[in-house]
Amino acid sequence: TVRTGSAPAPNSSCQTAIPITAGVTAGNNVRAVSSDPSICGGDDDAAVWYTYTATASTMVEARTCGSSMDT
Repeated sequence: TVRTGSAPAPNSSCQTAIPITAGVTAGNNVRAVSSDPSICGGDDDAAVWYTYTATASTMVEARTCGSSMDT
């Protein structure tokens, strides 16, 4: 999907990452933009960013199930 005239995704840079909590977080990279070079490191072409702060000292598993992108 190509969209013009739209603002970038609100979390399209690591400086504006959206905080998430444990559980399912649905998302996509529609309107994501590249911020090359990224201050988060690496090439983040059309990336969206999230942050997670653990509430306990335990294992955390992150999945990108169903993604057709190289995640």
